[in-house]
Amino acid sequence: MTKLLQGLQPLRQARKLTQEELAKKAGVSVETIRKHEQGAYDGISGDTLNKLAGALGCPSAFLFLPYNSDVSENQESA
Repeated sequence: MTKLLQGLQPLRQARKLTQEELAKKAGVSVETIRKHEQGAYDGISGDTLNKLAGALGCPSAFLFLPYNSDVSENQESA
């Protein structure tokens, strides 16, 4: 089964955040981060998606895509 949020873990790691730090920054539970990174969920609310994207400083669409460091770095500098 493919993970819904393929970019979540690599984006989090690229920003040198632990699951706990991202959860606190996004205002979601650590369990939410863990489950999404494991691919245990097959859906996500718009609210949670926006919180995660905001905490990671990227467009929400990036969370659904395999991580590409070149694209992400260009997005940050834009």
